[in-house]
Amino acid sequence: MQQLLAPQVAWLQLHSQPSPSCPLGLELVTAADFQQRFGFPPAAYPDWLALVGKREASIGGAGVGGKAAAKLLARYGSLEAVLQAAEAGELKGWGPAAQRLLHGTGGSTGEERAAQLRRNRRLFAANTDPSVVNSRDMQQLPAALQRWQPVQQQAATDEQQQQEQRAWSGVLPPAERLAWLQPVHARRWRHLQQLAAEVQQQAGSSSGSRGPWQPRQAATPQALAVDELLEQPGGSSSTAVFYICPCDVAEGSWERANIVAQQAPVGSDATKALLPLLSGAMRHHVKLVQRAGYTAQLALPPPLLCGAVPFR
Repeated sequence: MQQLLAPQVAWLQLHSQPSPSCPLGLELVTAADFQQRFGFPPAAYPDWLALVGKREASIGGAGVGGKAAAKLLARYGSLEAVLQAAEAGELKGWGPAAQRLLHGTGGSTGEERAAQLRRNRRLFAANTDPSVVNSRDMQQLPAALQRWQPVQQQAATDEQQQQEQRAWSGVLPPAERLAWLQPVHARRWRHLQQLAAEVQQQAGSSSGSRGPWQPRQAATPQALAVDELLEQPGGSSSTAVFYICPCDVAEGSWERANIVAQQAPVGSDATKALLPLLSGAMRHHVKLVQRAGYTAQLALPPPLLCGAVPFR
């Protein structure tokens, strides 16, 4: 599908897990990103596959490596131009595989080898036959894209106007809300809300002037989900607070986490003792926050520490 990238078309790539360069676990790939990564335009991606082949599809290539094929397409632009250069003997210095591009193997002739590579390209190319799509729809698509551009510009203006309102209302921007939709954080949020509901039920009307404890959603500028973000005076590193739930620790470690938190002296930080008890996914996320320059602080939710609700 990468061959369909264009100025008005991007590709949302999902990663198996977040990383420092991609904290949300997804990446918007544009045509310019593709060009920078591979060295040739997205439209030539079928040509690259034709040269390299694809084992999963049982389609053999020309024996040319991926890097060599990318350099050939960056130099000549297309498979057809590469074949013409090979026929003219212009591929000297490109390596043995490129020089033997049209040499017959297994009894096949050079023409048969070229026909095979052209067939490969047709197999890998997207179907751009206008008859596949209703002609009226194809005519309406450019107009729809043009109408969408002012909408995008207006959305950007609205986003800028709402930044100050978000600052005091606690409403997270879209990218930060997306961080809390990741499975590990969505599960944590459900557990924290359940805990808050239990506190509300037990407190009843005697919750006091401050009201019962309520969980919060926050995020760093890098869109890393945290429970609270405490700014430190003097420009020092900020503190990212995580309230540990049963779903955050490795299986069988919740009781140990309770003991560690209860035995910690009042006002002390139990992060060092709690960090090894975290599950792999949660520990990975905490390390991402630390790599982003934040001090991670791990603690049990206040209602658990003060005994408002039982440990479980």
